[in-house]
Amino acid sequence: MNLSEIRIVVSTLLHQNKPEVTIATEQFNALLHISQLKHFKNTLGLPEEYAPGQWLPSRLPEVTRII
Repeated sequence: MNLSEIRIVVSTLLHQNKPEVTIATEQFNALLHISQLKHFKNTLGLPEEYAPGQWLPSRLPEVTRII
């Protein structure tokens, strides 16, 4: 699935729920960038959760158990 197909799916789902809302290409690219950063942070562990003296963030053991 490439980006144009993903954009079509998102536009279709958005149009079904809220037909008055449209997403420009720039907005779609910004939302895609934000979502991939959130996914990346959740996968590797949130840097906000690292603390001195703490070995692992709370999400990391769940990820390693899944892997």
